[in-house]
Amino acid sequence: MNVLFGTLWYDLVVARGKRIHRGKTGDTTRVVVYLIFPKDGLSESHFRALEHFLEHGYAPVVVSNVSLSPEDRRRLLVYANHLIERPNYGYDFGGYRDGILFLRDRLDSLDRLSLMNDSVWFPLATMQDWLPAAESQGKDVVGAASNYFVDPEEVSRGDGVPGSWQYDTHHPSFHYCSFALSFGPAVLRDVRFLKFWERFKLSNDKIDTVHRGEVGLGQWVVHSGHSHGCTLDLSRFDIDLDQLDDARLREVAGNLIIPENPALRAKKALVLVQTVGAPDERRRLKDFILQATACTGPAYALLDFALREKKHGFVKKSPLWLDPESAGITLRVLSEQGEHVFYEEALQLLRQRGLADATTPH
Repeated sequence: MNVLFGTLWYDLVVARGKRIHRGKTGDTTRVVVYLIFPKDGLSESHFRALEHFLEHGYAPVVVSNVSLSPEDRRRLLVYANHLIERPNYGYDFGGYRDGILFLRDRLDSLDRLSLMNDSVWFPLATMQDWLPAAESQGKDVVGAASNYFVDPEEVSRGDGVPGSWQYDTHHPSFHYCSFALSFGPAVLRDVRFLKFWERFKLSNDKIDTVHRGEVGLGQWVVHSGHSHGCTLDLSRFDIDLDQLDDARLREVAGNLIIPENPALRAKKALVLVQTVGAPDERRRLKDFILQATACTGPAYALLDFALREKKHGFVKKSPLWLDPESAGITLRVLSEQGEHVFYEEALQLLRQRGLADATTPH
């Protein structure tokens, strides 16, 4: 039932627990559906994101996948155009769906619709302003980061990526990461876009949600005929790495975040040791960076490179509790960027999970 009838069950039964509140900010032709899951209460970073949306002329429709305290609800309504509190069913795509269906009668009058969630810290003060950067690409769909543009299985069979780096949007699992997506008027006026969300099969199975949500939407975008692109441009990533000096190349390799692949993480440690002073040091470091990026995904793996070389203003939160080494790198990068609010929130997340003693910046 979870897959076959999940959407019907949600719409007819579970959604009765949904509550919609009118916020204090006005209507605009640019809207952001901001999905949050503040199970331990709102954080300063939520309001930093909301202020950023308003500064760039986006009316926030905030969707919370958890019931809010009266105080948190009151605070949010100051910054929100609308607030939707919903039962936590369907992960972020369940929340996005409720936000888009709430806007269904306004979609064809909007100039831009963005989907964003609090699985990342955003915006970083010295990085790219993502909302105008996405608009400036002049494309119908823009993601902050993409995934499966290189076949991870093919890459894993070798010592690195064979031949030149191939960025292929036609890979059957290619998609744009769901933490930040921007849609232009051509998509919002396309009846197929609304139908995708109306018919979306809700599930509380995370793997199924990623497949039907991120990958499903990504494949719809690729095959819809709409133009699409990504602000974290890795189409010439191999050449980007060639521009780095030896010390920076090694630093990028050392700061790779690989939270869910112990074998690849062990290979990273081995490569870093074995390549010191080796005649093929640059080649082996570069090959491993390409391999780790393809297998892990750039939103995770390339935190350091993405911030410093690409001004990509997002930091994923989940590496903090997925792996101690990844947590340490994340903390150190936040500290080096001077992001004290996000750094303190990262430490708090570790404390809440009893992991603070196991992870220290290094």
